[in-house]
Amino acid sequence: MSLLSGFFAKPAFSVQPIGAEWAEDCERLHGASFAFGWSKVDFESYLTDPGVIADGALANGGKLLGGFIMSRLTPPDSEILTFAVDPARRGGGLGRDRKSTRLNSSHGYISYAVFCLK
Repeated sequence: MSLLSGFFAKPAFSVQPIGAEWAEDCERLHGASFAFGWSKVDFESYLTDPGVIADGALANGGKLLGGFIMSRLTPPDSEILTFAVDPARRGGGLGRDRKSTRLNSSHGYISYAVFCLK
C-alpha cells in the first residue's frame, strides 16, 4: 500500500442494528436526503418502537453512520419507513438498489430489506 492510497482509502462498512443513540445522525442524513427531513425526536420515537427495525451501515469501529434503513413490522405486513445514505457516500454502492431480503420463517413473511454492501 502506497502512502497516497492510505489517504484515499474508503472505510469498510458493516450492517448492524441501530437504536435511539443514532437519532441525531439519522436526522442529519435524512435532512441531507429529503426536502422535509425528520427530526431527532421523530427518530428517537421510531428507534424505540418495538415494531420498528433499523439497520445502519457503520464504519470506523461503529462510530460512523454511512446510511440507514428503517422498517415497521405489522404482521402479516411489513413496510420500509425510510432510508438515507450520506451524500458523500452516494455512488459507491452503499445503498445500491441490490437490496436483499430476509425471510422471517417464524412469522412467514418477508420482514426486512437490508443494505447490500459491495
